[in-house]
Amino acid sequence: MNKHLFLILFVLPFFYACEEEPLDPNDDNQFSYIEIDDPVVGQENIYLAYERPNDPNNGPGQLTYTGDTTWLSVSNQSGNVFEVQAKYSQDAELDLYLFTLVNDSLIVEAGQGNTGPYRFFDLASLPMTLSLKELSSPELDLSYETLAQNCVGDPCAGSTVNHEQLNQNYDRLNIYADYTNMVVDGPGHHLLYSQEHGLIRVAAVSAWTKSESGWDFLKQD
Repeated sequence: MNKHLFLILFVLPFFYACEEEPLDPNDDNQFSYIEIDDPVVGQENIYLAYERPNDPNNGPGQLTYTGDTTWLSVSNQSGNVFEVQAKYSQDAELDLYLFTLVNDSLIVEAGQGNTGPYRFFDLASLPMTLSLKELSSPELDLSYETLAQNCVGDPCAGSTVNHEQLNQNYDRLNIYADYTNMVVDGPGHHLLYSQEHGLIRVAAVSAWTKSESGWDFLKQD
């Protein structure tokens, strides 16, 4: 196991034990994951930062976790619009995003008055509209070649199967990808998610090096 991941998994229980209020057995929302089709104030997800370098001769390298952590939580609600905040282990910066439910879609936008670095959702990737329906086709692989070729000009959507991440296997996840910014040397972006599991991976890929970085959802059983 990557040493950074080991330290995170070891330290997190102590972090919660020291920082959080005692659990209320009558509160079903404590430590509940963010349901993207039905968010509730107080729901929270934990994400671990990762990097995957790219070798020009050998292609993508091994994915490694850096030791940085993001706490993504639903902080406010107004009708079908939810304020979501991202707190980072690196510093005291705070990002604000808006999740808006419209029919069978989730629209993700930058929050009003945000002063943070947009470290979780890159500002260049926003706004984005995610279908909450299960997308069985087309099945897409997550290679740079596939997404950079098919997801420029307009975002593309599809699915991936048997995705493994942090000791979890996901039978099927939706893919949202937009690599349009690569035309002007900006990063490409893709997400893995589903109505059942929520946001699983948020990724950015460099147009210059094809290296990938992002955030992986840590499911705590």
